[in-house]
Amino acid sequence: MVTITAAKEIKGTLFLPPSPDLFFLGMAMSLATGCRARIAPAAASPLVEKWIDWFEGHARVTRDHASYCIEPKASDAAAPLHLTGSDIPYRDFSLFLLLGRFGSILLDNLPDRRFSQWRRCVERTGCSLSLDQSDGTRRMVLDGADRFHLPDIAVDADDFHPFFGLAMGLRKRAECSVDYALSSPLRHVLPCFGFECTVRSLLRKKDEDVLSRRLRFLKTGKKSEGPLQFNVSADFSKPPAAEARLELPGDEALASLFIAAKCIVPKGSLVLENVGLESWNTQILQLLKIMGGVVGTQETGMGAF
Repeated sequence: MVTITAAKEIKGTLFLPPSPDLFFLGMAMSLATGCRARIAPAAASPLVEKWIDWFEGHARVTRDHASYCIEPKASDAAAPLHLTGSDIPYRDFSLFLLLGRFGSILLDNLPDRRFSQWRRCVERTGCSLSLDQSDGTRRMVLDGADRFHLPDIAVDADDFHPFFGLAMGLRKRAECSVDYALSSPLRHVLPCFGFECTVRSLLRKKDEDVLSRRLRFLKTGKKSEGPLQFNVSADFSKPPAAEARLELPGDEALASLFIAAKCIVPKGSLVLENVGLESWNTQILQLLKIMGGVVGTQETGMGAF
């Protein structure tokens, strides 16, 4: 039996443990590129051990007091990778990344509707996706990798990460246009592996006058006229770096829990350290700002994500 009483105040300083989901993403990128990765800090947890078990046979993982070292093994690219369970972190990117690298993946839980969505997504790149089933396990197989290409039209937000994950796994160059502000962990972590994600605006400014642009921003809140349009490119065909060093931010789910709790109990001063501040993993801060809440932030370092 657990008895919970209302807190009168929440105060203190907490250094968040590293995100296990980003640990998985770092491991998956190490396997896909064949690049040795050193991931820090080294905080053991049931989830981290689970991710390591998933990749047993495909990578050698060692741990010291400061970091994990991931060394991909030279193996047949067609050998299937077995992912047990349905809780695959950053699934829209990592699953397609591993599918491109190994050619096939074994999954225990794969609803028909989800497979149909993934198949349509893969077909938009010129490739195809088939499904075999035996003994309750489903095997997804990627075909036509040599036909891979990205569509000429603007890529939907739901397709961006699958497309770039597949390109990275296949070690191909990827380039597309998007009509939204890109929010992705890839922009910071790709340089750690020796790649670069370039984002370039495609809008032509009709006026170069600073005052005119300032007046338009004050009136509309927009820095430029017309809809957003960007060109995004990354070349995964070149050799990766010899070693990637990844510094993980804290667990974003745990950070959200403490931030929400502090909003409920305003008394006391709470400081959270090792919190990622990128737009893709700080949705709760954006939500609080919309609701009128105030959260003070201070950048203390730059991590891989």
